[in-house]
Amino acid sequence: TIHGASKKSSPVHGNWTITQPSQKAPPVDRMAYQTAIASLSKSGYSRTATQLLHRMRSKGFPPDIGCYEALLIGIAKEAGRNANRASESTMNTTANNDEDLTAKSKDETPLHKVALQ
Repeated sequence: TIHGASKKSSPVHGNWTITQPSQKAPPVDRMAYQTAIASLSKSGYSRTATQLLHRMRSKGFPPDIGCYEALLIGIAKEAGRNANRASESTMNTTANNDEDLTAKSKDETPLHKVALQ
């Protein structure tokens, strides 16, 4: 049995049938929280990881420096990805505006080129 699923034929779930787990899940400890927070942060889910950090603290498990480090690295990576997207969007908009300026005034030098001369 893998996480409460067993391999049997079932028209509803293909080759897998959901069964009741044979044992209770182990208790959640600080290491489980830290692993989940690090994994969520690394995968781009820093907001969820932050919520889990708050839950961890409320359950009486103080996070260590490694937990905060993983969360901050994840937040920084997400911020970098968002900044790159915004920059690319701005560059595309600027390129489109440049084309519009050039198309509107074929006989005049566009203002953005005058400023560079």
